[in-house]
Amino acid sequence: MSNIFEDVLLGGGLVGQLRQSRNAAKQQQKAAKMQQRIADIKARRARASQLQEAAILRARTEVSGEASGTASSSTTQGAVGSLQSQLAANVSFLDTVQQTSRNISGSLQKAADFQEKARLAGSISKAGMQLKGTGLF
Repeated sequence: MSNIFEDVLLGGGLVGQLRQSRNAAKQQQKAAKMQQRIADIKARRARASQLQEAAILRARTEVSGEASGTASSSTTQGAVGSLQSQLAANVSFLDTVQQTSRNISGSLQKAADFQEKARLAGSISKAGMQLKGTGLF
């Protein structure tokens, strides 16, 4: 009779462990998604800041050119073109960093998923070995 009781406890423990493992994996996925959302928001803010800074610098350059009578000069036009080029490079860099962050996040999540599957397989194997020791199998 005590073997049946032990088997029931063992089975219940395994079910509980598997359930908690799944819950932990789900929470880890939620946390990873929230972290990615935060990174996306930061990237959007950085991009907006770059756009704003470039607009201010462009306006200052154009106003300065107007004030000095060189608005249509190649120097002023070159400065404005340089600002636009720098803005494009900065925004491209921010986009690359954001995409890299997403890739890293995805890889870490896959690693956590594989780790969870390995832990699950280990639990099932351990339970199987324990059941084998009971003489039922």
